[in-house]
Amino acid sequence: MEGESMSDDNKSGGSFSCIPLKWDTDYFGVSCARVNLPGPVTETEQEEILNFCRSFDFVTIANLYNRSENNLWIGRRTDAFLADVNIQFIKTVDKNTGKKSLQQNTADKKNPDRQVYRLELNTGEIVLSNSFEADLRLLDIAGKAFSYSRFFNDPFLPADLVAGIYRQWCRNAFMREDKYFAVYYREHEPAGFLMFGTDLADGCRIELVAVKDKYRGQGIGRALLAACEAFCASQAISSIRLGTQADNLAAIRLYLGSGFIYSHCSSIYHMWN
Repeated sequence: MEGESMSDDNKSGGSFSCIPLKWDTDYFGVSCARVNLPGPVTETEQEEILNFCRSFDFVTIANLYNRSENNLWIGRRTDAFLADVNIQFIKTVDKNTGKKSLQQNTADKKNPDRQVYRLELNTGEIVLSNSFEADLRLLDIAGKAFSYSRFFNDPFLPADLVAGIYRQWCRNAFMREDKYFAVYYREHEPAGFLMFGTDLADGCRIELVAVKDKYRGQGIGRALLAACEAFCASQAISSIRLGTQADNLAAIRLYLGSGFIYSHCSSIYHMWN
């Protein structure tokens, strides 16, 4: 979703990066961009950032690590409002965790780059795969599972598009070699799923965790996280990262209970021109 550059118009400095967003622009129908602030910015850099922002209708400003210096100048110099406090978690992968129980299927002759793994459980099974074939049932779960989001906190975004954004995010990940789905099946019905991407240098990044309403509170999310960790262990991936909103207490409890630890938080602002 976010972060896909529209062109070579990216702008960066010592403590900031400015990125036009193609996916968001196409989806919302207004020109969108993102500004990342990993460190405090100088007044000169502030001017560069503000000049960049004037070229777009909708800009997300991510004050990474919630630096007070950046919160101060954003409040003084812009009309941006706080849309979200994002909390990031990290877990070091246990190299021996469950990887023997995660069985890899025979390679797909039609798609040799596809990896398929299965994990048999007492109450069902988890299928983990990249290049995952489109399944409308997962879209339905995604469309109902996410109510905590900076998009829902922005009254200026069209409600119908906000309601469908996670369905679209999920749809865009189908059949991609670099995206993995872990799906928990009960009696051949998807009870929940987890979507992630991997990189040997940066580790695993979990993008979505969603459980169907009637299966919540039954350990589905924790089982999906464990399956993802087992896959990472089998691939020599050392860490898993994920994030959620500060007011999503159920997700926070799930991640802490699954062995993740707090990494940092970021203040996320929305600015409309």
